[in-house]
Amino acid sequence: QRQMCIRDSYPPYLWRDDKQERLAGNAPYAYGQTGVIARSGSVYAHDLMVEDALRWLNAHQREPFFLELAFTIPHLSLQVPDDSLAEYRGRWPETPVTDSKHYANHDTPRAAYAAMITRMDRDIGRVLDRLKTLGLDENTLVLFGSDNGAVFAVAGTDPDFFRSNGALRGYKQDLYEGGIRTPFLARWPGHTKPGATSDVIGAYWDILPTFCDLAGAPVPDGLDGLSIAPTLLGQPGQKVHEYLYWEYQSAGRAQAVRFGPWKAVRNNVNKAPDAQPELYN
Repeated sequence: QRQMCIRDSYPPYLWRDDKQERLAGNAPYAYGQTGVIARSGSVYAHDLMVEDALRWLNAHQREPFFLELAFTIPHLSLQVPDDSLAEYRGRWPETPVTDSKHYANHDTPRAAYAAMITRMDRDIGRVLDRLKTLGLDENTLVLFGSDNGAVFAVAGTDPDFFRSNGALRGYKQDLYEGGIRTPFLARWPGHTKPGATSDVIGAYWDILPTFCDLAGAPVPDGLDGLSIAPTLLGQPGQKVHEYLYWEYQSAGRAQAVRFGPWKAVRNNVNKAPDAQPELYN
């Protein structure tokens, strides 16, 4: 139930550390609910996270801090308040979702998906504005990333229509580029160069060493990650990985490794353990 609850943006509760906080006005989780919940008093989980983050920044503005703000949108179910949905309703042809067994149904799924991203983008802007208002803008590194590529078409999502993964092959749960190569943005006024891009290949296990490097703290022993602080700051001396390895246990187990300009992928390893890898440059 704890995991299933995140499939609903109007969940009956959220977790704060190890304590469950009930959200009054939100119905118990159920499959096949309507996509836009207009009940009086219902609470959109994303909005709570944003408001809580803004209060948290106010409370910790005079001390070193680390804030991880893990938004749950865009994610199935496709649900968004009417004030965001109105911007996109009627913009594109729609195929209503009426028979979803695991997620919410929705009359305008394309509009809902676009509206969810726009709402997230707006609220990231509010967080950045708050840092500037508090005078923390030039003393705060902000990183933005995605945990995986866009989801395959299910319950109204339409990644091909939106070109969500660009020209990359595959989707979430794939080890092709569309599944694991994701946007990663850094913002630190006065330190990172606006508009700069980098070809350095990294992964999320590089984040902890990077934070340690920037904070002047020792990097714990035994980590696979490398600091990308030189890249963020535009300085020389960036170390690079000899290789990166991924493994995904579902869907018959998949493996992938990236070394230099080469990437190898093996799918359905459990069924075909001796299968030759697909090799790409």
